[in-house]
This record gives sequence, structure tokens and C-alpha cells, in this order.
Amino acid sequence: PPDREIRRYKETIDALKALGVRGIHFAEGPGNLLFSDYSPDAPLSRAETAHYYGELLRYAREELGSVSVARGNDYALAGAAWVEALPLEPSYDLMVDETVPFYPIALHGYVEYTARPGNLRDEYDKGFLKAVEYGAIPYFALTGRPTRVLKGTDYDYLYSGEFAVWKERVAAEYAAFDRLARVRHLTIADHERVAEGVYVTTYADGTKVTVDYNAMTFTVEGGGEP
Repeated sequence: PPDREIRRYKETIDALKALGVRGIHFAEGPGNLLFSDYSPDAPLSRAETAHYYGELLRYAREELGSVSVARGNDYALAGAAWVEALPLEPSYDLMVDETVPFYPIALHGYVEYTARPGNLRDEYDKGFLKAVEYGAIPYFALTGRPTRVLKGTDYDYLYSGEFAVWKERVAAEYAAFDRLARVRHLTIADHERVAEGVYVTTYADGTKVTVDYNAMTFTVEGGGEP
């Protein structure tokens, strides 16, 4: 039950604080889950679960100083410093002509977020450009040893993440993302498709980031550019 889960989380937070830990990341539970409990003796609605999770995140922030979550359900945003792997693609449950990045537009400048780890993208270059278009910060999930040692563990989804293999590509991608550093804390003022496969994201200071999926390139112009 959620109330029992919350108590265990709080016990863990208290133990981490005693060890001097100054932040916590919730990869599961608060931030990416929301459910009802139909137990006759202790029913719980989704709204009540969101309340409990929100209070837990507030407690973690007050006790440890920094909190991050995965995926980023809206109830978690008030207590999270950043969101890991914010969904940047539609669910594909509906037939749509165009995807509108409503959530990134609403969050950028208020809560930082990443796309899925660069080393786990289905389409590496396209995923990189999507993160640029939607204002995500760079993110990789890497290991110091070959990832085959994770086979059969809860982390076997890291099928490719050995740092020695990814080092040069990570450095190159961070250098490319650095071109967006000046808009990191700005809100998104506009987003539009200007041609087939070409999208422009405009930030509050007038900076325009143009992503061209045809040429697989992007440019940064105007605004606070020196």
C-alpha cells in the first residue's frame, strides 16, 4: 500500500541524511507512477496517492536538499530539481499528424529535464536532435566496467554504456549541447514547423534554435548570442 511505501521511503531518507547524503533520485515510484488502492480496509484514490507522493518529495527536498525524479508526472514538479528521461515522443496510441511539445514548453526555464540516455537511444542522431529541439540537457547512463557484468541484474537494460567505449562520443555531444548553454534557464516563447522536417524553437530572449532533420543539423542564432 502507498502509505506503507511512504513510511519506508522516509526511513530511507532519514538514514541517508545521517550519512551526509545531500540529494536523492527517485527512478521509480514518486515522479513516474500514480495509482489507486482498492483495498476495502484502506482505499486510496489517485489524487490521494499524488498528495502523498508530493509530500514525500517535499520532505526529501527539505531533509536532503536536492531531489530528482524520472519521467516527471505533474504532481512531482514542485519538489524536483530536474526530471530524468522526460518523454519527448508521443505514445502512438492515437493517429496524429504533428507532435506538439507542450510539456517541454511548459517546463523549460522552470524545471530542468533530460531526454532518455544518449547511449540508449533507438536512433542516436535523431534522438540527439530531438533533445536539442525540445531543450533537454545532455544525459548518459554509463558504467566503469563492461556492461555484460550487469546481465541478470535490475540494470541489464544498460546494454551499452561502458565509459571507455562512449568517452569520445559523450565529449562531442556535450560540446554540441554547450551551444545551448545560454538558453538553459530561459522559457520557450514559441515552437513551429517552418518546413517539412525543419523546426524552430524560440526562447524568451529571442534566441532561435533551428533543427533540420533532413540535413541532421541544428543552428543557434540571435538573442543573447555575442
